Formats: sequence, C-alpha cells, structure tokens
Amino acid sequence: MGGMSWKYIAPFGADPARVLAEAHKDAFERRAYGKPYSRREPRARSITALRRACAEDGTCSIIDVLRVEEEPSPGVAGRMPRGLIESVCGTPRPGLAQVEDALPILYEQLHRGEAGFVVAYDGEKPVHVGFFGWSFD
Repeated sequence: MGGMSWKYIAPFGADPARVLAEAHKDAFERRAYGKPYSRREPRARSITALRRACAEDGTCSIIDVLRVEEEPSPGVAGRMPRGLIESVCGTPRPGLAQVEDALPILYEQLHRGEAGFVVAYDGEKPVHVGFFGWSFD
C-alpha cells in the first residue's frame, strides 16, 4: 500500500511546537486519524497507545508528527522554504485558500512519513498553521 496524504489546519500560535501539541489533542479527541481503526480494532485511550497500535503504519494524521524543526524528515514537520511558498502561492504571506490550492505541489516536496507546515495569513496577520504530510505506509 502506498502512503496517504493528510492535512490539518490549526489556529496560529507563535510557538509551532505548542500548536502541534494542541493539534495532537484535538485530532485524537475528534478521532481524526486513520489506521488501525479501519480494521475495527478497539479504540486507543491515549495518543501514546494509538501510536503503539498503529506502529510503523502510522495514524495517517497530524498525530504521526513528533516534533517541528526547520526541515521535514520522518516524523518531523518542517517549515516549507519561503522561496517555495512565494513561488507556488505568489506571495510570501499566503492566505489559507492559497495554501490549500498549493498543496499538490507542496506534497511533492515530501517523502513518506514526512510533514511540512506553512503559516497562512489574513492580510499581514498570521491566522493559521497548515500542517500536511504523508503517512508512512
């Protein structure tokens, strides 16, 4: 089976690591994840238990992202380069719709298990963080 793409739009926060932690909680509480529950397995009671149950397949969601760094890598959301964002969105401060329209190109920059993020603006004000990535399998 090939990797599956996913995205998660979060309210902006100055600390991307804190935004990620809140996104984990929200996605878990809303059950906004995939595997292994497509196989009718019991629901996990914690994010840690969910990750353990999904093992190397991952959750096909923001929950697979363990931390935020400058560059994407397995289990890591990296900030997408400013030049790339300006090239695909037409501005270094794209709105949410522009980010979502650019996702096909942004996904191409990532490998399985990797994630990226882009800050979306309303004019000059940052309002969202768009996380997106590929499942491990």
